This record gives sequence, C-alpha cells and structure tokens, in this order.
Amino acid sequence: MLRRLGRSRATSEDGFSLLEVVVALALFMIMSASLGYALTRVLHTSRSNESRVIAANLAERKLETLRSMNPLDIALGAHPRETVTIENRDYFLDVRASYNTVGEYQNACEGASGKASFTAVHIEVSWSKMDGVQPIRSDTTFALPVTGVTATTGVLTIPVEDAAGEPVQNMPVTLTGPTGSAMTATTMSDGCAVFTNVAPSTGYTASVNSRGWVDKSGKRVSERTGLSVIAGEVSKAAGFVYDKAATVRMRLTRADAAGPEYVFPPQTGVTLANGSGGFGAIGHPVCPDGSPNCVTVDAGERERTGLFPFTDGYETWTGTCSTAHPAVSSPVVPKPGQSATIANAKAAALRFQVVEAATAAPATGWSITIRNEDCAGEVYDLGYSTTEPVSLSLPPGKWRLEATDGARTEFTRVNLAENQLLLDGAIVAVNV
Repeated sequence: MLRRLGRSRATSEDGFSLLEVVVALALFMIMSASLGYALTRVLHTSRSNESRVIAANLAERKLETLRSMNPLDIALGAHPRETVTIENRDYFLDVRASYNTVGEYQNACEGASGKASFTAVHIEVSWSKMDGVQPIRSDTTFALPVTGVTATTGVLTIPVEDAAGEPVQNMPVTLTGPTGSAMTATTMSDGCAVFTNVAPSTGYTASVNSRGWVDKSGKRVSERTGLSVIAGEVSKAAGFVYDKAATVRMRLTRADAAGPEYVFPPQTGVTLANGSGGFGAIGHPVCPDGSPNCVTVDAGERERTGLFPFTDGYETWTGTCSTAHPAVSSPVVPKPGQSATIANAKAAALRFQVVEAATAAPATGWSITIRNEDCAGEVYDLGYSTTEPVSLSLPPGKWRLEATDGARTEFTRVNLAENQLLLDGAIVAVNV
C-alpha cells in the first residue's frame, strides 16, 4: 500500500527539464523570425505590386490625355515633372515628346533622319521608395497631319551609350550653335537626348562633360562637331560612347628564375594598350610623364587613371617598344569606375660584366650604357663598372651593351626573350 502511494507521487512530479524549455524557446524564436521575415517580404512585394499598378494607371491616364490632343499641339521636349500623391506615396510623371520620322521606332534616336511624320511620346512613372524596382515606361506615336510639320525649326537627337552598349540615363548633353548659344537636353531611360525647336543651321557641336566619365580616347569632354538641323525634319546624329573612368595599375614583373638582385633600371617604362577600342599603345617611361593621369604608386608600379572601361580590357608589357609585346596576351578588364591591377608580361634577366680583353679580369671605371636596338628611346646609363657583375631585368629585345672610358667604346650584343634568364652570357671585353 505505501509502496504504491510513493510510486504514484513520483509519477505526478514528471515534467520538462530546463534544457528542454531553453531548446523549445530557441526553436520558437527561430520560427518566429523566419515567419516575420516571410511576412515582411510578402507585404513588401504586395506594396511594390500595388505601386506598379498605380503607376501603370497614371501612365495610361496620361496617354489618354495626350490622345485627345492634336499631335501638333503636344509640347515638344521634356515636360515639367508632375507629382501625384496616392495613399501617402509620391508618384512622378516624366513626359518627353519629339517629332520622329517613322512610327515603328519608339526611341527618337533610332532610324534615319528625314521629314517629321510622327510625334513620339515617351512616358516614365516612378515613385518614392522604389527599392530597385524599375519605373513604368510607356511609348507611343501620333501621326502628324498629311500636310506635315510647317514649323521653321527642326529636331536633333543624339544617343549616349556605355561601354557595354547600354543606354546611359540622366546624362546631360549640350548643343552649341554657330553663334555660341547653347542648350542642354538630358537623356532618359532610352539613352536619347532630344533637342526640339532648334533653329536650322549647320555647324552645331554636341558635347558631354561629366566628372569621372570618359570617352573611348580617355577624354572627359567628348564632342560631335559639324551637326546640321533642317526645318521640319528630325536629324539623328551619331551618338556618344561614354562611361565611368577606370584605373589600371601596371606592375613590372621579373623573370621566374630571377631573384630580387635583378633590378629594373630606374627609367624602365611600361606600355598600356587596348587592341580593339582605338586606345592604341601608350608608353609610360616614368610617371608623371606629361600625362596628368599617370602616377608612380611605388617602385616598379605605375597607376593610370581616366581610362575607358573597354569590355575586352587592357594589356601591358615591360618597356615602350612594340617588339616586346608578349606572345600570349592576358588582358585585365576593369569595371566602370573601378580599379584593376595587371602584372606585366615577364621581363628578361641578364647578368654581364666588363672585363679586360687580355686577362679576362674585371675592368673597373668604365662607363656602362645599354641600348635597345629595336627602340631608340630605350637607353639606360648604369654608371661605372666594378669588380662585380651587373644584374638587370630588362624588356625583351635586342640589346647593345656598351662600355667606354671616354676615348674608346667597346660593345657586345644580346637577344633577350620574354622570361629568359641569361647568366654570364654577355661579356664586354675592353682593351686596357
């Protein structure tokens, strides 16, 4: 009897341990956080979808208003921005209208120049707190009367695209007339700058000039000259290729077998080149070398800023001679507005000594000069010979090693290949 009562009391005291409670609370918190995040994402997506629906309705309403107008009465150019507040969120309507030559081209910069036959309208609706969502865009064209446009002015369109061929938005383009008067148009999402009501004339100049941006030749100010505007017509000019400037660091690289004692002459240059974009090879003997965009970062390393970010990148090599171009190219592709480091193709290495012709003993006190016979500009003065050999890293090429005492000059020639180490293969024998 007592034994059964004790067993019953022990059973009634069974329950959760402290560890089980802690684990349960942790699981509950994790599940609550996940559920909260999921609910937040659902609400955010729902809000974004709601904003897009409202924006689409605003764009359609604007189109209906324009459809009710005579195409000749639609104001050309960028219309004043309209702001509409719905459910405590601001929506912004941007409208741009211009004459166009053909109806199937929605972008005013596309197609051929010619008589204005349509009014092209581009509408964008954006809103506050978009969080990366794209604005609503709408394009349409309205046929002009059969009589055409009788205005005494014309339209000029100029596209702007980046290195990847994508349209550049919000880029100011300036159009300067023969008399010096200027006007500015800003590209929209299609990358097209539209100048309306332009006086007919020849000799217009269009330009872009944005801090931190460059064209293919590395110029911040890029121009198109000799543009013409014809009354009643849409003139479509060749566009700009313009992007955020990139930076490339060029690092001198010794041959694999060459130790740190194989130093580069102080004036060793590097070459930076792009093969397809018209940038051409530019040699940098030293930095600064007359270019404000070239600086020496540290020993053996140059930094070149203000470069166009070509999609096929840049290659560099040691020296300023085209014959030192590496057999296998390994270009670096800097992203727009960013920096990239590229190691030059490996140099050659050489150890040589000035010796007496009769005894082969080291000849001291002779002035040493080395010359690249492929490039007259690569000449290095190395000071005077000593009892120790000279160890150098050099660009690949044909080199002439000279020693002179002022009255006599002796020399020898060596042909150095990329990544080659030539040990004791060059002796300049002098007659003492």
